[in-house]
Amino acid sequence: VPAQPSVRPAPGKTFVFNAASPLSFVANSATFLAPAAARRALLPIARWLLADPGRRATITGTTMNYGSYLGQVRLSFARACAAEEVLCAAGALPGQIKVRGAGSHFPQYVRPDRSASGSPLPAAATANRSVRIRLYGPAR
Repeated sequence: VPAQPSVRPAPGKTFVFNAASPLSFVANSATFLAPAAARRALLPIARWLLADPGRRATITGTTMNYGSYLGQVRLSFARACAAEEVLCAAGALPGQIKVRGAGSHFPQYVRPDRSASGSPLPAAATANRSVRIRLYGPAR
């Protein structure tokens, strides 16, 4: 499991947890590879949300360009929901969190993420398989 990046929540910040982060998933599923590492990585964000019910987060799941767009959206949404479940289990309120799945349609998408033969290009595929958490609301 990769080292946990420094997470210092604040309004306006976006945290990107890609496939090389503690929020990595079993292939083609919404199951964390290392659930304890995922919980540790999300705990600072959960505590930040818990400190003020006026704070909000939007969690967006993303994928590489593989399979149907509908399949990508379903998988990315399920992965965002998995992150939401961890935040709520740590004390965040469900009403503080909005969840969405973007599939491979998001502004930071790295093209191409597959070779001409269809196999994943490691760096791009890793960047595109992500959970992105944007924070909103009062700092205190």
